[in-house]
Amino acid sequence: MRNKTPRSRFRGCLKRTDRSGAALALLPVSLAAMAWPLESRAQLDLMPYTALTYEHQSNLFEVSGRQEAIEQTGSERQDDNVLTYLAGLRSRYQFGQQALSLTAEGRRLEYDYFSNIDHNEHLLGGIFDFKLGSIVDGLVQYRQERRVGNFADIQASELRQQFDRNLSGRIGLAVTPKWRVEAGARRYRSELPLPENPEFQLDESAGQLALQY
Repeated sequence: MRNKTPRSRFRGCLKRTDRSGAALALLPVSLAAMAWPLESRAQLDLMPYTALTYEHQSNLFEVSGRQEAIEQTGSERQDDNVLTYLAGLRSRYQFGQQALSLTAEGRRLEYDYFSNIDHNEHLLGGIFDFKLGSIVDGLVQYRQERRVGNFADIQASELRQQFDRNLSGRIGLAVTPKWRVEAGARRYRSELPLPENPEFQLDESAGQLALQY
């Protein structure tokens, strides 16, 4: 009879230990279940895209006629066919009231006759849209693109690529349920090497302040 008491106590200890271990084992699962509603609020969307186009341009260099075409290109030909390969990816990440959108795109342009101006182009951009409760909201947007310059501006048949960068943003404040103050700013820069000015740049800045009802 004296030997049964320790064994019975020992079994009781084992039972208590098993229950504690089960609780500890379930703790990560419980925490994950509690965090799941928060994680489910975030959403990521990926949208890849591709395109292949083949088009005919009747006045590729935007010249006024045959004589100007000869002066610029050494040929009286004004038209050409261009094959464009395009691939890109758009993404959007939504978390709560905030959203981040990104775009990346690459292009390859190949010409049938004027193959000396075959080139690559790219586009990168992003938008951050935010809200702080029901009072403050706004967005920040950036975009940059490298593409062939306008031949009418260049006045030459050589390949000269234009590089554009655009940064803008705005913020709004709901002062009252009916009145709203909104401010914004924009900065734009374009680089285009011209024959007479290889370092040509165009800079623009703008701002605005509005009271809305």
